[in-house]
Amino acid sequence: MKQLSGRIHFYDFRKTFGLELIRGRHVRHNFSRHTHRTLCIGVVELGVRFILCRGERYEVIPGQVFVIPPDEAHSCGSGGEPHTYHLFLITSDLLNMILPKNEKDSYIIKNLVFDDRRQFAQLLNLYTVLTSTETSFCKQSALISTIGEVVEYCADIAEDLRISNNQYDSVKRAQNFIETHYEDSFSLGDIARSAYLSPYYLIRVFNQVIGIPPHIYQQQVRIRHAKGMLAHGISISEVAFKTGFSDQSHFSNTFKKLVGITPGEFIKSI
Repeated sequence: MKQLSGRIHFYDFRKTFGLELIRGRHVRHNFSRHTHRTLCIGVVELGVRFILCRGERYEVIPGQVFVIPPDEAHSCGSGGEPHTYHLFLITSDLLNMILPKNEKDSYIIKNLVFDDRRQFAQLLNLYTVLTSTETSFCKQSALISTIGEVVEYCADIAEDLRISNNQYDSVKRAQNFIETHYEDSFSLGDIARSAYLSPYYLIRVFNQVIGIPPHIYQQQVRIRHAKGMLAHGISISEVAFKTGFSDQSHFSNTFKKLVGITPGEFIKSI
């Protein structure tokens, strides 16, 4: 069997999204005892990763999520066999958008490794979204939603993140903002301010009331308008521009994902 050399890829999203992203492919290296200033959340895609932390040895396998708190000494590695992993280094700026103000400096990570296939899949998907040509709004929404869910699961936090039953007005304001500005480039913070909620709390409430996160709702609104424009004879390239997509390819991919056929096929069907 051909030996595969290990590679580690670094992505710096600190200025745009408040995190660094690392993907290690077929890595055999063992990292000596060290600390991070950031909260680290990771998954192993292939192989096994060992972690020595808090006097315990953990062996992380595919399907599990591991979390290393800031400034907590640990060592990690492959134990000799190659493994492929994704690691998200969460800055305090991003964490402050998720945790309530009174919790951000005093939270305690209680679960360093846990089994959750859904969160595992969401973290893998988050890597794909962050390294794609999706809009900044889509990336930020997926980021805060995914990381927030992991933090809420593994951290010992108060009840501030629980959703009340009286948030319909806030969700309606968020919907109106998206409907009005669907073709514009805006951030999750812009919508959150219009709804008078924090970004993470907005995602939680919006998802509970509407059933989908804000960035998916925006995509649906854009495609709904696009279908109307295509039906009136506007070209595919112009429709892509008018509905706020970065390019025609991105528009066509999103259209097919939501409608089931390409824009060209849609035109032929009407």
